[in-house]
Amino acid sequence: MNKPAAPVPSSVVVPPAARATPTSIWAAGAAGWLRRVWQPLPLALLCGVLAFMLGSLALPQAWATTIQIGGGFDSPFLRGFHRAEFSELHQTDFRWTEPRAEVLLPGVAQSVVGVRVHGDTPDFPLTLTTGNATYQLALRPGWQTILIAPAPDWRGDVRIGLAAPAQTSPDDPRVRGVALSHISVSSRSAAVPLAQPLLLGLSTALAVLLVSATLRGSRARLPLALLTGGGLAVGSAWLLASDQRMWLTSYSARWLLVLVLGMGIWAGVQALLHWLAQQQRIPTDPRIRNSLAATAVLAGVLRYAALAYPLNHNSDLRYILGRTWMIRDGQFLTLFLPNPALTPVQWEMDVTIPRSPFFYLLNVPMTFLPGRGSDALGMLAFSSVIDALAVVLVGLLVLHVGGGQRAAWAAAMLATTLPFGLQMIVSWGILPTLLAQMLALLAVYLWLELRPQLPTRPARLIIAGVLALAFLAYPTALVFLGATGVLLVLMLAVRRDPATVPTAQAGLLATAIAMLLYYGWHMPALLNKTLPTLFGTASAASTAERSISTLSLPRTLAAITTQPLDKYGILLLILALSGIAMLLLRLRGTRVYAGLVLAAWTLAYLPFALLDEYIVTLILKQVLWLLPMLAIAAGIPLGRMQHSRAGRWLTAAVLLWTGWQGVVLLSDLVRFAFMQLK
Repeated sequence: MNKPAAPVPSSVVVPPAARATPTSIWAAGAAGWLRRVWQPLPLALLCGVLAFMLGSLALPQAWATTIQIGGGFDSPFLRGFHRAEFSELHQTDFRWTEPRAEVLLPGVAQSVVGVRVHGDTPDFPLTLTTGNATYQLALRPGWQTILIAPAPDWRGDVRIGLAAPAQTSPDDPRVRGVALSHISVSSRSAAVPLAQPLLLGLSTALAVLLVSATLRGSRARLPLALLTGGGLAVGSAWLLASDQRMWLTSYSARWLLVLVLGMGIWAGVQALLHWLAQQQRIPTDPRIRNSLAATAVLAGVLRYAALAYPLNHNSDLRYILGRTWMIRDGQFLTLFLPNPALTPVQWEMDVTIPRSPFFYLLNVPMTFLPGRGSDALGMLAFSSVIDALAVVLVGLLVLHVGGGQRAAWAAAMLATTLPFGLQMIVSWGILPTLLAQMLALLAVYLWLELRPQLPTRPARLIIAGVLALAFLAYPTALVFLGATGVLLVLMLAVRRDPATVPTAQAGLLATAIAMLLYYGWHMPALLNKTLPTLFGTASAASTAERSISTLSLPRTLAAITTQPLDKYGILLLILALSGIAMLLLRLRGTRVYAGLVLAAWTLAYLPFALLDEYIVTLILKQVLWLLPMLAIAAGIPLGRMQHSRAGRWLTAAVLLWTGWQGVVLLSDLVRFAFMQLK
């Protein structure tokens, strides 16, 4: 019987035109890049020119406004002023200047400025300086308004310097100059400085390009980009023509920085997700990369747009800046070693609370940025990027539990726009907490990715290193991740999983590193003073009746659910519970490990929810602990709902409602300058 002949190998001839050379690859890449950029570029230029023209037409319009000194919206315009005060005698808000102070009025161009000042004594001397002009005045006793017509600089900004004799008194040791109650500004017809309309035109064009980039692949890409550009052009022109123009002119340069940061986030996240797709860590579908990159851009822009606005006040920013400058000035050991003088009074008690220098050390490069206030802007930009990365990690974790692309996008959108999360980053100085949150999510993601390689030393060292950084970023992250890690190890041990011992080793190594590098120095003070003071105060605040009923079922449920209901709402909690139920029903294969991590993360919250706020703070319970897990769990049913047309509409309604609430909250926080959380 004849056997079939073996095939004869032959070389495949590739035509010259089909051979890929480095030159052709680069040429194809450059052509694709030009095509992607050029498509929205004419639209961006059109909207930018429109914004420039409308701004140039609006700036010469007659307008007038008044800045109430001490009224809460004056800080962007004042340099060298003391805190705001209220005069019962004169029934007016006011501020004292230092002996030398300055008033900055951005974008007012040729205007008449009225400065209402108080003369304390007859012939009280006051010197006003604006441009090359100097006015020597002798004030009469009482309130009076001084009218001047200062010359603007090339940007249309007006700077008025005030110099007065230094004043002190026994009941007020501050070195004071003169008291101001308000500043009035009214325009005069004059040539329009090009700086403001040019900034608005550039910002509008960049916003169009950013929207077009983030919506790449969507049919609504160009219409939404046009809506964004046209809305910015018309809206900015309306503000410039109104009596609130200075709320925009003081922000236009920073708004450009916000958009530049958004472009950087988009490019960086796209590169990261492309690398993960090449490593087969995530699906290669480009829609996943585009959707997660778009949510990261939205997260970064929303946060930085509010944080960078001059009227916004971040409560702990001055402490963060001070500690960063201490490291810059060579006082690292002063900050590193236990020093109660550097710890502000917390919870109405003066106790030692460790403040790791890790976050401040990372932000030392921001102190080298040129310009006044650039260190704060750089630090806020850094934290906005960190929060954008946390949003991406939320989406990646949803992919790990098998939620799919739509669920990952929905979870990331929730993490981006949840009002409570936006309120915390804008109002409170929780910037180190945001770093700890991102590193905690990164540690979870790396554990899921490297779990098969955990028996190897490099994998354990990587996880231990990221965990140690999370511990060093925020002190109570050590408690949070420690409790979560213990529960995870116990669950693995019950399953007799081979990952049990390597996971425990990585956690113990991370704890040892954190203790050796920082927390070990604080252990004596924490054990001898801090913990007894905290627990003693919490016990004293609890009545006998309350402590007897603490373990009752209604009180337990109330302690666990009251804050989540208040901070997130019933809709999100229902979605999250639905997602957890769906996850439990679908756990199999490698998804079991993602479910174990989420279960450990969620269960660790329950006992800490019962503890008083003196022991476990709102920041630890909600921002670091519950918020990302609620977004992940709620994203799973939202992703499932999108398989039908009605479900897609319902999902869009949920996300739009959540996003609208977040944007309204941000506008309120900026509008009212600061909302203290209690």
